[in-house]
Amino acid sequence: VFRHIFKGPSSALVKDGEAVTTRSGNAKLHNMTQVDAEHIAYTFVQARIISSRDKWQATDGNYDYRDAYYRIVKAIWDPFDQAWVDSLLEWWNMSVFGDKAGVPVFDVSDNNNEEEDDLISMRKQFASRAA
Repeated sequence: VFRHIFKGPSSALVKDGEAVTTRSGNAKLHNMTQVDAEHIAYTFVQARIISSRDKWQATDGNYDYRDAYYRIVKAIWDPFDQAWVDSLLEWWNMSVFGDKAGVPVFDVSDNNNEEEDDLISMRKQFASRAA
């Protein structure tokens, strides 16, 4: 369900690591770079609703979806066991993005070698054309 919501419907049934080439999913459209407590809670609520209800309602008998959502978020943001939370988020990030930390972020600002830095070279070319 998580992959369906955040990566796109076509990614929901593929094996871990398999590439799927379709339109961008919600994670990419909204610049989601890692799994957070709110993503897990939202997915839980959606999975529970689609498995037990034929239409959206805030409650299912005595079961309150809003309460469940906030309890999950609180359990992750204010944990009894931080190691469990770290492990949980690493697992979700690995499962969804293929990396324990989420989407790898590349920092090109540390490269001081101007001769080998394509970005600096491109900026110089652009500046010379603009002049």
